[in-house]
Amino acid sequence: MQTDPTREVALRWLAAQPVFLDTETTGLDNRAEICEIAVLDPEGCTLLDTLVKPRQPIPQAATDVHGISDTDAEEVHHWDLGGTRTGNHRAILLLISSTRKGKG
Repeated sequence: MQTDPTREVALRWLAAQPVFLDTETTGLDNRAEICEIAVLDPEGCTLLDTLVKPRQPIPQAATDVHGISDTDAEEVHHWDLGGTRTGNHRAILLLISSTRKGKG
């Protein structure tokens, strides 16, 4: 029987106990900001699920996709994730790291 290489890769990844990051944003361009972030463990348990208040209004086109409106984010604190795309990525990695440490 031939093995499925995609399945084998997926099994290797799961064996490494990864976390899965999901974000919703204000759009798809370079100015887009995160308006929701979620982190799940390999079993599908939610480690983090929170709204993030973007600095700019959430366009209706984005709300039509994910259902998050300015009203939803109104009472949420803005996260300063570093101000740059690189800073944002570093902050998210630190966030994921801290959620993993708190799990076990």
